[in-house]
This record gives sequence, C-alpha cells and structure tokens, in this order.
Amino acid sequence: MRIRLSTAALMGAALGVTLFASGASAQTRTARSSTRIPVSKEQPAPPAQPAFNADSAARADSIARAEAMERARQDSIAAAARARQDSIAAAERARQDSIARMEQMRRDSIARADSIARAQAEAFRLRKIGGFYIGLGGGVVAPTQGLDVAQKTGWNITVPLGWDPIGSPLGIRFDGSYTNLSQRSNYYTARSQTQPDAGNIWQVGGDLKLRLPATQRFMRRFQLYGVGGGSWFYYKNLQLQENGNPTPVLASNSYESKFGWNAGGGLQFGFGRSNVFVESRYMSFSQGGQNGGHVPIVFGLSWF
Repeated sequence: MRIRLSTAALMGAALGVTLFASGASAQTRTARSSTRIPVSKEQPAPPAQPAFNADSAARADSIARAEAMERARQDSIAAAARARQDSIAAAERARQDSIARMEQMRRDSIARADSIARAQAEAFRLRKIGGFYIGLGGGVVAPTQGLDVAQKTGWNITVPLGWDPIGSPLGIRFDGSYTNLSQRSNYYTARSQTQPDAGNIWQVGGDLKLRLPATQRFMRRFQLYGVGGGSWFYYKNLQLQENGNPTPVLASNSYESKFGWNAGGGLQFGFGRSNVFVESRYMSFSQGGQNGGHVPIVFGLSWF
C-alpha cells in the first residue's frame, strides 16, 4: 500500500513538473515574440593592412617630390616661353607703332611742306599782279588846250578792262570813260552868248600797258605803269579856243565824234585779289584845227 502511494505521488509530481514546464515555455515564447531583437548585416572584414615599410614610404615621397619638381620645371619653362612670346609681340607692336609714327610724321611733313609751298606760290603769285582784270574808278577832270577857255573842272568815271600777263611787263587794256565839264559863265556873259549845258565827253580807248618790273618780292604787289593808245571821243556842248587864237570852234548841242589819243601812267598795289590804282592820262582830240584836251585824275579798284 505504501508503494502504490509512492508511485502515485511520483506520477503526480511528474505531472506537475510537466505542467509547470509547459507554462514556463509558453510564457517564454510570449516574451520573446513581444521583444524586438535587433538584427544587423554582417560587415565585410577590412582588408588586411600590409606591414609598414620605411623604405617604400621614402621611395614614394621621393617620387612625389620628383614629380612636383618636374611639374614646377615644366610650368617654369611654359611661363618663360609665354613671357618670351609676349616680349617678342610687345617689341613687334612697338616696332610697328614706331614705323607707323615715322610714316605719319613723314606724310605730315610732306603735306606741311606741300601746303607751305602752295601758300608761298599763291602768295608769290598774288604779289605778282597779273592776269585778267576789270575795275572801276572815278575822279576829277581838268580841261586843257582849247577846252579850258570856255569849260572848267568837272568829274570823270572810268571802267578799265585788261590783261596783265604774269611774267611779262607788257599788257593790253581797254577802257571806257565819261567826263562832265562845267561851263564858265563869265566866258559866255562877256560874249553875250547863251550858256549851254555842261559839256559831255564819252571816250573808248585801246591801249598798251607797260609795267615797271619790281626788284624785290615784297614789291610785287606795288607797281608803276605807263599806258597809252588811241581813243574815240563822242562829245557835245564844247567850245574850243586855244590861247592866241581869237576864233573859237563851237561844238553843236548835238553829239559829234572824233578820233584822238591818250597817254599817261599810274601806280597800283594790291591785297588778295584786288588792286588799288591811281592814274592820270592826257586825252586829246582835234576839231577845226584846234585841240581839245582834258586830264582825268582817277582813283579806283580793280579785281582779277
């Protein structure tokens, strides 16, 4: 009886142990399932480091320094080459600039010399009065010979037209003039004659003109000249009576014409293309055996 109890007790104890073990196992699984267990990938193992070698390190440093020195040498050579090229280019630019400046100076010098030469030639030409010209002048007229008995001083207008060749002292001239002579009232009163209107003389002349040469350049714009030739006179209201001839020659109150002559001279000086001239000529014609002369003194301008 005692043995069966022992067996039954052992079986009960075994059953209890089993139940306790099952509960503990279930609790353990439950705890494991609620707790997160970190999982990491496996990292490859680092390569094995070679053992340090002092000779290899020194040789690598030496090679690096040699390469750096070679690069520095190449850079130095390249910089020197660039500097040389820049120096050559700068020298070439300076040479070209110098040549251009010298050429410009040469051209400027030639242009300046040409300009001076042209100006001097023009000034010299202008100082040498000459060429085709036309002018206008006026002044007073003094009657002479048979005209100064019944007529007195009057006035004159002259228009010269001519050609003075440069390089030749001899030229030609044509001129036209108008002269007005007042009457002497006492002449007609003494003779109980009616005093006519003022005497009128129209003159057209063709002359030779001789210019005296100038000896110095600055005198080229100042010249003396002589002029003379033939004239045609167209006149009225004139009375001719030469001294010592008691018989006057009466001109009608209508125009008459005669050929005569003129001679005289003057001086001219100029500025630019203009000349100032002063001249006097003796003009004479003859009617009825008596001469009628008058002397205009003219001041005027001419242009060429």
